Amino acid sequence: MGEVRNRRRARGRVYLKEKEFFQRVSEYCNYLDIETIQRVYRGLIKATMQELRRTGMVRFPDFGDFILLMYPERKIFDVRTGGMIALSPRRSVKYHVDYKVRKYLTEIDVWDGKDE
Repeated sequence: MGEVRNRRRARGRVYLKEKEFFQRVSEYCNYLDIETIQRVYRGLIKATMQELRRTGMVRFPDFGDFILLMYPERKIFDVRTGGMIALSPRRSVKYHVDYKVRKYLTEIDVWDGKDE
C-alpha cells in the first residue's frame, strides 16, 4: 500500500514522486547519498539542455538519442472557428530509442510492473 502513496497520477498513468525516484536511483547505485544523486541528475539535465542548444543532438550510450527539430510554419483547420490558422515555426525534442532499450522493453511487461 505504501508503494501506491509514493506515486502520482497523471492522465491515467502512475508516476513516481521526485523523492521516490531519487530513492530508487540511490538503490541502483548501492545506496549512494540522495543529495549526491540529485546533484548528478540535475547536472546531467543541465548538460543535456546545453548540448541540445549547441549541437541539436545528445546521444546517451545504451539509451538513445535526443534530437532538437525545427518544424516549419504550417496551416491547420481550427474546429472552433471553422477557418484555417497558421501555426508559427516551433522547436520540438524527439527521442530515438536505442535498440538495446527497445529489446529490453519488448521482453518485459512494463505496465504491470513485473520487471521489479
